[in-house]
Amino acid sequence: MLFPKLDDLSRVWRLVAEATAEGKLGPTSKFGTWTPEDAIKGCTLICVYTRDFSDLDDVKRVMRALIDCGIAKRESKIYYKCDAYTYLDIKSGNAYKLPASLWSSEEVLEDRVKYKEGVITRLKKRDVPSDAFS
Repeated sequence: MLFPKLDDLSRVWRLVAEATAEGKLGPTSKFGTWTPEDAIKGCTLICVYTRDFSDLDDVKRVMRALIDCGIAKRESKIYYKCDAYTYLDIKSGNAYKLPASLWSSEEVLEDRVKYKEGVITRLKKRDVPSDAFS
């Protein structure tokens, strides 16, 4: 998730759209519908998607590409969340006391994300017994 200032939105969106079309980022990107609240906050939302939120190598690749393409700065945090959080309306201050995002670019780029059993467990094909679906 990127939150460019309104006066920088067209530049940032152009860079994101071009990098997405060139295959440098994830499969798709979008920006949020402008609302009067955006004018108060002074920014709007741009989402850059990855194919699989649990594939940390790809998340890291996309975050690095955002920096390399001049879309984001290394020192500014980029927050990453899966779409399930959006559909479940998990935001800051939610009733479940969950963080509003899964990770920040700082955690991902510095290899500080660790999978914990029960939080995010990734099942790979090689881990599934061959007779599991028969």
